[in-house]
Amino acid sequence: MIASQTGSFRYVKPGLKNSSGKLSSMLTAIEISNFAIIEHQTIGFSPGLNVISGETGAGKSIILSALEIILGGKPKVSSIRAAADQLEVQAHFDLGVLPAQIKNELPDSVRGDELLISRSFNRHGKGRVYFNGRLASAALLEEVSGKLVNICRQGQQMLLLEPRYHRELIDDFGTPSDLLSEMSEAMRSCRELQELFDKAAALKRDFVRRQNEINEIISDLQPLSLRAGLRAELETSIRRLEGSERLVENLQQALALLEGEQGILTQLSLCQPRFLQAARLDPDAASFSERAASLKTEADDLAHSISEHLYKIDIDQQSLSELRDRLANVARMERKYRCADDELLQVLVGAEREMTVAPELDAGKLEGQLSAARVRAEELARRLSTVRRESAERLVKAIEADLAELNMPDVRLSVAIEKAELNSTGCDRIEFLISTNKGEPYKALKHVASGGELSRVMLALKKNLRDRSNVNVLVFDEVDSGVSGKVARAMGRKLRELAQNSQVICITHLAQIASLADHHLLVDKKVGERTVSIVREIQGKEKVEEIARMLAGYKVTKAARESAKELLASKN
Repeated sequence: MIASQTGSFRYVKPGLKNSSGKLSSMLTAIEISNFAIIEHQTIGFSPGLNVISGETGAGKSIILSALEIILGGKPKVSSIRAAADQLEVQAHFDLGVLPAQIKNELPDSVRGDELLISRSFNRHGKGRVYFNGRLASAALLEEVSGKLVNICRQGQQMLLLEPRYHRELIDDFGTPSDLLSEMSEAMRSCRELQELFDKAAALKRDFVRRQNEINEIISDLQPLSLRAGLRAELETSIRRLEGSERLVENLQQALALLEGEQGILTQLSLCQPRFLQAARLDPDAASFSERAASLKTEADDLAHSISEHLYKIDIDQQSLSELRDRLANVARMERKYRCADDELLQVLVGAEREMTVAPELDAGKLEGQLSAARVRAEELARRLSTVRRESAERLVKAIEADLAELNMPDVRLSVAIEKAELNSTGCDRIEFLISTNKGEPYKALKHVASGGELSRVMLALKKNLRDRSNVNVLVFDEVDSGVSGKVARAMGRKLRELAQNSQVICITHLAQIASLADHHLLVDKKVGERTVSIVREIQGKEKVEEIARMLAGYKVTKAARESAKELLASKN
């Protein structure tokens, strides 16, 4: 069993030995605690083909979910068993059976002969990962797990309907990883150079725009002869000149009232004859004429004094107009640049200083580097296309051969490779096409393939991709979906063939597949005060009974038991 201790982990080997010369088991055991309806369960796996069966709802999918958590999947708080504080999953791997190539790709921290991965997750959403008792990161977990185990979930075959997935399949089968890395690196270089070029071009555009702005600032402000306190000086000069102007206006108006046609002097002159006539009629009125003459003399003297004063006043109308224009221009620039007149001088000085400074612009040089990088990326993309076409041809032949053994002798596959926009994976748009019957044209998988056909294509793909990747543990979740009878038996034989070089774990509902297992695990529910899922290995009569149940359904008959025995007897 696998057992945990506070702060450390220990592993007790389940005693699964390779005595037949067959590939040793790599995933030797998994322990699940407080996961949904599994309270605590240790499950051992053997070399070869491991089959997991059981009634719907018994908990088979929980085992798969637990494996996914160990391999980097994200746990859910809802998966923690009621009344428990956290769930925990531990898995033991025997790395001694790994090919040297894969083993050398693992991080130094996990290059021993054994690896115990432990992962816990609590109700607060916090989790921990341990490698051989030492705290590890989720990123390291994903990096390691991808080299050890490959899971094909129920419905993953639906990815076969997505052309974007097809390129990955071709690359997984026959494209050198270093070529893919070169392509990715070349496009990364292109993106970086493009960003630098765009930045340089933007700087150049900004510089030109700023130069135009600076020219406008200088054109606006230099003619103003800016200096500190300019506005105050202009306003003082204008007030002085405007005061003289108003003085002249008032004195001129007063002079007009004295000397005008209706002025005081004219009116006094008109009064004089009337005063003389009045004096002849009344001696007492004689003084009126004398007084009027005195008033006229005083008014004449006042008019003369005003005229002399006006002559002495000097009004420079042109200067006043110029001063007013300068003040108006200063006010307009203050509004335009949203600052006071003193700050306008700073704006001008800054613009004149900035005019002399130009940024270093390497847009031309960068454009050349970018062009060279794109040429390299395009060359790598062409090489990738050539390799993919060759790989596609080999993969198609291999899959067709496997499909023939899976009772699809007339199926023909083709791979359409079209030119796409250059990207980090090359310039290929790839799609698998299929002809399911002799003489029929090739069509997209999603238009013609049934569920059973997709399942068989997926199995054939996994078999051929395993030969390429060397991943040593393959997990299938109901890959037999949509098939039955002799096709199911053929799929079982193909899984068993695959298990000659890999450890295969298969969740299935089909007796034709389960009967071929090297190690059969039954998942059952035990109902008491609380429902608990139990996983145990079955052999002998129990195995016959389970195969019969899978054949018969609800009620196991004698005929079903006999058929089960026949299936088990024809295992080899």
